[in-house]
Amino acid sequence: AQKKRRGVKKKPRKKPVKPKGRPSQALLNLLGLVGEIHAYRALRKTLGIKNVGPNSWISENSKHQYPENVTNDGYGCDFKIQHDRRIHYIEVKATQGDDESFELGSSEVKLAIDVADKRKELFYVLHVLDVLSPKPRFRLLPNPYSKRYKGKYRFEEAGLRVRYEVS
Repeated sequence: AQKKRRGVKKKPRKKPVKPKGRPSQALLNLLGLVGEIHAYRALRKTLGIKNVGPNSWISENSKHQYPENVTNDGYGCDFKIQHDRRIHYIEVKATQGDDESFELGSSEVKLAIDVADKRKELFYVLHVLDVLSPKPRFRLLPNPYSKRYKGKYRFEEAGLRVRYEVS
């Protein structure tokens, strides 16, 4: 005979806890790819198909859509667009929510510094917010290394990898 349990309550299930800390590399790759896809579509809509073609998208992510593209992830930007007699270098940064911070890699920093105050070459960061939502938002940000926009940015937790040679 089975005994009936009286007064025993089931423990309430806990909601899954979101992991804190750094997102996985797989998630970062997904955010980057989706951000660049959104950026490509937005740039084509804004600047026109004539100005923004498959060869304008120079990051490795472009190969998902255009396998024949010549790419270079070390170039310092995701898009290189010639428009209005200028070259526009656009680095895409994508975040899931409203986070107003992002990391720039060493090649991105180098390119931004190299063209910081040139007239014919412009560096931008296209920040895609809520990248995984049905309606992502876009912020086109000026070059963080330009003297003109010096007060618009705060550099946080900046690191620098240094290599030296023993002589």
